[in-house]
Amino acid sequence: MQAVSIGPLLLAGDRLAAVIGFAVFMIVSSIMSSRLDSRVGAWSGWAMITGLVAARFGHVVENAANFAAEPWRVFAVWQGGFSWPWAAIAVAGSSATLLRPRRAILINRVVLAKRR
Repeated sequence: MQAVSIGPLLLAGDRLAAVIGFAVFMIVSSIMSSRLDSRVGAWSGWAMITGLVAARFGHVVENAANFAAEPWRVFAVWQGGFSWPWAAIAVAGSSATLLRPRRAILINRVVLAKRR
């Protein structure tokens, strides 16, 4: 197993890549929030939370037999175990929910502009 040591931390390569990806996503969304619209920050926070929770939930559901003997392992997220398809579905759903009011505003503006 390849691992990266950063001071006292020892991270596997795939987990380090995930941490870096999360950090880059939050930094980029923070910059976009300050330059474009403050709602981007709220969206990115909710997308991150729902994605992580759904990914863990999906892994637990997919491996329910393994978690049945020791159910407290459901909360041991540091051991890994996330399912990206579940995360993608959750992020898409939360994005559609959070961005719906904005989409409705844009549609109304287009309709009103065509009437003039």
